[in-house]
Amino acid sequence: MPRCPRTNSRYPIELIRNTKFLLKNGYSIRDCAKKMSTKDLKITKSTVHRIKKMLYSSKEVDKRKQKMSPRRKLTRKQESVSAGWIIYRCILKQSTTTTKLKKFIHKAFDIDVSPSWISKFLNRRHLSLQDPSTAKGAELMEVKRAEGIKCLEELRSLKKDPGQIAVIDKTKFYNDSHRVKHISIKGAGRPRKRKSSRGSVLCMYSFLVADGSVGPLYLETNVKKHALNNINSEYGYIKYLSKKEKRRGEKGFLLFLETCVEYKYLNEGDVLLSDNESSFKTKAVKKFLKKHDIHILYFPSYMNHLMNPCDNYFHASMKRRYWSSIDGIEKLSIQQKIEKIRNAYYSEKEASIINYFKNCGIIGNKSPSIVITDLLNEGLFPAKKFETMHIKQLNNYVKWLTDGEIVEFSEFVGTDHFLVPK
Repeated sequence: MPRCPRTNSRYPIELIRNTKFLLKNGYSIRDCAKKMSTKDLKITKSTVHRIKKMLYSSKEVDKRKQKMSPRRKLTRKQESVSAGWIIYRCILKQSTTTTKLKKFIHKAFDIDVSPSWISKFLNRRHLSLQDPSTAKGAELMEVKRAEGIKCLEELRSLKKDPGQIAVIDKTKFYNDSHRVKHISIKGAGRPRKRKSSRGSVLCMYSFLVADGSVGPLYLETNVKKHALNNINSEYGYIKYLSKKEKRRGEKGFLLFLETCVEYKYLNEGDVLLSDNESSFKTKAVKKFLKKHDIHILYFPSYMNHLMNPCDNYFHASMKRRYWSSIDGIEKLSIQQKIEKIRNAYYSEKEASIINYFKNCGIIGNKSPSIVITDLLNEGLFPAKKFETMHIKQLNNYVKWLTDGEIVEFSEFVGTDHFLVPK
């Protein structure tokens, strides 16, 4: 019979309350056992005697639970400190790999933990393993924050409709599915798998519009025969550009822009947002865009990975679908590869793309300063639902780190300790 969580016994709280009520009103142990027994549950005199002696307050129940629980590798307090260490490192944008966690626990408490223990620990403390995004040191500079706000203010001052705002970026595709997770032996460590050949690289120009639509699937290859695959249709284009081509980046970008203008993906009066790649800012590029009355804005340097919906959200989402779709394919032909990229590219939902633009502050009603603050704080602070738990863990870490000198993280910020994590 499963134990009642309220009483930590095999008997439900109602039965215990009724038994204690009968005893209090003068019934004998024998009579209580007879009256409380049912067809499905036999109550003996020893059971009644045990209920009579035992206390069922929350404090007493917790004591019994602790006695019954298996011996922990770390105490609850040590676990809380370890969880706080992880949160602290997240705020500082520093490594929080399982290896780092093992080293911290060994150094702090002289205890070695296993991969299976770490998995259970993460569940208990509402933490999880996630793929990190890139953090750049310049993010912390106030001047970059100001540049990000100014960029959004300039964009909004143009007063364009969502359908007139597009962002572009470049990304590359290989044949390997190295980001797909594999089922493996529990507790045996990280599995080693053979990987397929990386294959010839295909470069793709991403093109997203703030109304939720996407531009053409535009691929660039340095292998001439790959460009002979006839995908010049309603869903995409593949162009050949030799590795030896002079000013290759500029020429590739101009070919992409010409395609977008020719097929009306870019029109007069549109705004195009891009990063600060040198090939996107040449005189020839600016002259072409000016000729077609397309206004181009550049995200501040070192801020593209946060402010560009392609870089911050879309590429990761699209490539997860691509890697998953090629997983298990031993030999990937160029035609198959193009087909998988195409499916991954056009599978992004319209609502998701609109949300990417809103989160980056390109559209929506959030003030630019709030948007940039939120982007800079992304991944650093817990969700409201678990905020209390994580703040407590963070405070326990700070108290442990400072030997009780500081008990709250809010007091810890700005001290010398904050600059030197343990």
